[in-house]
Parts: sequence; structure tokens; C-alpha cells
Amino acid sequence: MTDASYWYLDSSDELTPKKLPDLKEAGEKILKIAKRIKLQKSLDKFDCPHGEAGCRACRPYEAILRGEAEFVGTDNYKADVYILNKFSKNEDKDSKIL
Repeated sequence: MTDASYWYLDSSDELTPKKLPDLKEAGEKILKIAKRIKLQKSLDKFDCPHGEAGCRACRPYEAILRGEAEFVGTDNYKADVYILNKFSKNEDKDSKIL
């Protein structure tokens, strides 16, 4: 593959070119990440690259694992559905979001 483009159907009739990463650099980066995942899996220890606070994408799943959510069933795709408690054990109930 020599190039790539996006086509923003809602805003343009033309393709928008996208620069591709260097193949060798991308391969090395993927290999480095894969080796880290393999090591973490073998140690059964998965540390979040964002630290103890975690990333916003994982926080709901972490709350489920801590028992801070109620299982309510499955959806049409047979995926588990949970209701997250309003406050997690790590949050102050008196705190406010402004």
C-alpha cells in the first residue's frame, strides 16, 4: 500500500489524504507493545499506562470488577448490561461536578 485517504461523506466530495507511518517504525512499536502485553499476561499483572486513576474508557469496567455495579441482564447482542452506582468507593459523596 502506498497511500491512504479518508472520505468525509458529510462534508466533502473529495478524498482527504492521510500520511502513513513508516512501516519499520510502526512494526517496532507494535512489537514492543506486544512484548509488554505478553509479559503482563505471564505475570497476571496489567498496569494501566495512565496510572492508578486509569483512563476514562476503562473506569466503568473497573467499577464492575470492584463490585460497584449491578448486573441487570443482557442486551440484544448478548452482552452483559450493568447499572453503575452513582458513587464509587473511591469518590467522596459530597463532591460535586461543576
